[in-house]
Amino acid sequence: IYVCRPGGVISAYAWDMETGGFPYAALVDEMAALGVDVPKAPNPHAARLDVLVELWTDASATEVATTVIDVTRTWPSFDDYWATVLGSPSASGRLKSMSPDDRATVAARLRARLEGAGGAVTYSARAHAVRGRVR
Repeated sequence: IYVCRPGGVISAYAWDMETGGFPYAALVDEMAALGVDVPKAPNPHAARLDVLVELWTDASATEVATTVIDVTRTWPSFDDYWATVLGSPSASGRLKSMSPDDRATVAARLRARLEGAGGAVTYSARAHAVRGRVR
């Protein structure tokens, strides 16, 4: 099955799971510290730049190129950050299945870990992107 005609460009990105580039890495750490079973990426190595190049090359892509995307986001308060976390598709289900006390513990630990001067929360993440041309 082809999703792109010859000469077209295929591209993708993946969060850098191996070196803490996942936007919710701190949340996952704090949940795991409480013994919560947090689903892991099926293959965190697949997001490495060298692996992405290999995947594209093995798929006969040409002109393969990669880039690193570093992003930083600031929320004005921890409560704004926490509201975003509770609404995220990757974390909300697991958080909502926790007891209110455990959820409050995770929030308190994250607040202590992430809250900066003036109550703001700034968080950085990293993704690896790859593109190539279909033969």
